[in-house]
Amino acid sequence: MRTAIAVLSLLVLLAAQTALGAPGAGDTADRVQKRYESVKAFHANFSQEITHAASGKVTRRTGRIWFQQPSLVRWEAQNPEEHIVIGPQATWEYVPAEKVLIKHKTEQLLSSKTVFKFLSGKANLKKDFQVQEQGQENGLIKLRLVPHQPEYQMVLAYIWVDPKTSLLRQILVVNFNGDGNQIALTGLVLDQKLNPKLFQFTPPAGLEVQDNTRQ
Repeated sequence: MRTAIAVLSLLVLLAAQTALGAPGAGDTADRVQKRYESVKAFHANFSQEITHAASGKVTRRTGRIWFQQPSLVRWEAQNPEEHIVIGPQATWEYVPAEKVLIKHKTEQLLSSKTVFKFLSGKANLKKDFQVQEQGQENGLIKLRLVPHQPEYQMVLAYIWVDPKTSLLRQILVVNFNGDGNQIALTGLVLDQKLNPKLFQFTPPAGLEVQDNTRQ
């Protein structure tokens, strides 16, 4: 699914959204890891910028995301409107303007080892990535992440952290084609109990479902 890496990016981004004191030269990744492992749920606003390497086209949109361990996600984007609900067994992708409604098996969506490990809370930055601090850029600490086992969805990533607050300001993930996916969160609320209905989806009446769960 084309937004799987976006969810991954948001979860990595979430990991650093707390003030733990100003990071030193070698412990930024440790601070991110420590916070990420404690997160059980969150909801937030997001802004996303996707750059297509072949055409140079840039797509920008905003929306809301909800996350609940283990591996439950609701993603609602605007302009263009898109709804994605990742439930325990089934995942739904709905694009109203295109009248597209697709049903996937959640286990198929999480077939990517990297995506699954982040969604299940089992990822480890230092074990799964080669982490390199690249100094400061526009006043922010820049980290370069190269996965030890690159996949199509991610061959390279960068994150930028505010040295004064330890808040992560932005993240950029690059796929095999060189397309960039940059995401930022605002209005983040951690570990608030979420309504289970958020991770359920009822197909709109009269719309044909492309059911990929039968494959």
